[in-house]
Amino acid sequence: MNTHTHLFLTFFKTGWLAIGSDYAMLPAIEAAIKKNGWLTESETAGCVATAQALPGIFSLNLAAGIGRKVGGLGGSIAAVAGTTLPAFVSLLIIATFFMDFREYPGVERFLRGVRPGLVALLALACWRMGRSAGVNLSNLWLPVMALVAVALVGLSPTLVVLAATFAGFLYARFIHSDENNK
Repeated sequence: MNTHTHLFLTFFKTGWLAIGSDYAMLPAIEAAIKKNGWLTESETAGCVATAQALPGIFSLNLAAGIGRKVGGLGGSIAAVAGTTLPAFVSLLIIATFFMDFREYPGVERFLRGVRPGLVALLALACWRMGRSAGVNLSNLWLPVMALVAVALVGLSPTLVVLAATFAGFLYARFIHSDENNK
């Protein structure tokens, strides 16, 4: 199987997980990347960080970035098509049938039950990304403060990202460089 087809099929399979949240597909994509030996952990973390930083839909940004690294422009197109198709099919199905079934208690219970699973997948993705990004006890304060600033204080995520970038720069420049010089 050629690389473009393989990328399409991989992102098509993981694209079904993005229905609740784009981040829900992250563990499956990481597993596929590792299984196929497409990228190193640091390259994967770089693609994830870039996809998060870019405006637009996270899953499409991630698919485009990984696809480009693995298979060039054709790989990028294949990965984006694979990611997009499940959402398109899901919307067609939902638009066609959901209005008839949304009042059923079983459907409501299913949707309520899916939420904790998505939270667990998001927590796993954050844990893995944090480990691969080098988050440890000495620098854990940065993501914790960002979470507090957005969730509890209500600051704009844009401002928090800019402030965290500046704080990370200061940390790397002054504190981390002092640790390395000892």
